[in-house]
Amino acid sequence: MCARRRFERAPRSSSSCLSAARNQAAPSLGAAPGFNWGRVTWTGSEVLFDRTVIALQILILTTAGSQTGMAPLRDVSAQPVQPALVEGDFPDRVALTIAAPPAARLAAVKPVGFLLASSPQEPLEAQRISRIRRWANRIGSQGMQRNRDDKVIDEYLDILSKQLQSDPDRLVAVGETWLLVLSVGLNTYPKDWDYGPGGGLFEVRRKALARLLQAAETPAGASLLQWIFHDVLLGSHPTSLPQRFAALYLVNKAGPQGLDTALLELSRRGGDALRPEALRQLPLRNSAAVDNYLVDNLGRPFDFVLDPHPYNLMMERLEREPPLDAGAQARLYERVQAMMIHDDWREAARGIGLARELSPLLAAPLFIEALHIWADRVGENRSLRLVHELSSNLRRLSGKSIGSDPRRWRSWWRAVAEGRAELGSSGAPPPVEETKTTFFGLNAVSDRLTFVIDHSGSMNYNWGSSKSTRYEEAIRQMMDYLQAVGPSARFNVILFSSEPLRSTPNLVEATPKVLEAARRSLLSRTPDGGTYLKPAVELALSWKRGGAKVELPEADTVIVLCDGVTAEGLSWVAPLIRSGQAESQMIFHCVQIGAGGDGTLEALAEITGGQFVRVTP
Repeated sequence: MCARRRFERAPRSSSSCLSAARNQAAPSLGAAPGFNWGRVTWTGSEVLFDRTVIALQILILTTAGSQTGMAPLRDVSAQPVQPALVEGDFPDRVALTIAAPPAARLAAVKPVGFLLASSPQEPLEAQRISRIRRWANRIGSQGMQRNRDDKVIDEYLDILSKQLQSDPDRLVAVGETWLLVLSVGLNTYPKDWDYGPGGGLFEVRRKALARLLQAAETPAGASLLQWIFHDVLLGSHPTSLPQRFAALYLVNKAGPQGLDTALLELSRRGGDALRPEALRQLPLRNSAAVDNYLVDNLGRPFDFVLDPHPYNLMMERLEREPPLDAGAQARLYERVQAMMIHDDWREAARGIGLARELSPLLAAPLFIEALHIWADRVGENRSLRLVHELSSNLRRLSGKSIGSDPRRWRSWWRAVAEGRAELGSSGAPPPVEETKTTFFGLNAVSDRLTFVIDHSGSMNYNWGSSKSTRYEEAIRQMMDYLQAVGPSARFNVILFSSEPLRSTPNLVEATPKVLEAARRSLLSRTPDGGTYLKPAVELALSWKRGGAKVELPEADTVIVLCDGVTAEGLSWVAPLIRSGQAESQMIFHCVQIGAGGDGTLEALAEITGGQFVRVTP
């Protein structure tokens, strides 16, 4: 029998078998209506195609004319595929073997269906684009087959580049294909490392991005970017989310005109999946429109789960050059002024943080006004921590230490206005104002506190030469601190060892009766176990997220004491704290006993703006 039984490219020279088959069998080959076969040769049990076949169903007919069913086909890599279905990339000329029962004599092979959305009559260039799309879809779902795919990356990118330059009428088709290749393997907005060094998908994306940015310098490439910009990002062109992620990354790198407008538009679309990333991009832009949007955004509701916090966005912009647009800066001043005297201490704390980024001449009167308001508040509206922060910022600006009485600071500011005094300009650190309320030397001034105390076995060691243990000394100093603050203080305690243990879910008043009961209860518990700090910090924060809002703990300050290396290390600190710090405004002050430690306490204090001290027993 002349038929070949394995998969191979059709020979370029005619054999006697092939010639005989052409003369005898070709007329009996059926074709689907309207399908342009190119040249097809029937050779007993094989069909030779000289163009790409995307998907093909066949029927086997015996000489008697009865249908024997769908023929199982094999592709060019000799891997079995589903009966009657051949999918994938084929060489331009390929022989397909039809495996039929040995007893059956085949009279004809008839194509009965073509499983491809695009027209089979497309020109060769369109077919190549279709091949690239199928290839990108396959490696996105199955991964790279290095021996095969590495060889075709450059070939396919060459095809796209040439198509972009030579056939502007197919701009949309080419653009869709570029985005597909750029987004191979992406499920979220890409980072720079997604297009960085590496093999496999990294190489595909890196080469595609480099070639497209290079093409963007040409008229055709510029037109493609504008199409991506207007139709994919802002228009209604149907594109998958990974491709839109890749499109936004691309335009950020290429920087087409109008990018600020696009980012602002996306930022205003509440239901758009690109909104969170568009918001993150805004602080990196330099325009009056963006600056004003970021100021206005401080008062807008947002999604706590998905959106970056408006406070973080504004702070990031203020920390960059150039300075804010003059109009935006004036509006920010008014916004910060209102925030600093807000009834909600957390909103006021955010206002204080923003005021620190203003010029001293603008910030000083804001600090004085807010200090006057907060010093006069009583009861639940009072915040000892904010009074302390406001006076600390005034010491920093003035270089003077004159307490927390707002009347003294007003007198100083009048003297500055009249030229009788100056803002601090020596560059020396501000004077430290000692307080009576210390915990192992910490000036942690607050009246809403959570104490997180090490309760591991090592806290049974003696405190220096005294008869007290480290744990007993920690409880003693905590009680002294709370007594110094007075009955207005509210607190709770979390002990941590192998598991955290919290005294009460809510803060309780530091009355003498409550303090004595707390002291007896805490001292009755003998330290034991490991040093697992992370669960205790999570318990102290107790952030409960629910989309449009988040429930926050009562405390405004957490004081952590630990005498050694934590079990978890410090890698968890930044992700956990930064995920909610802008909203919670919690400060961590930390005490490390001894020379040990692993940097965890230092990280907690630094990220939240607190103090860190190391003490030796």
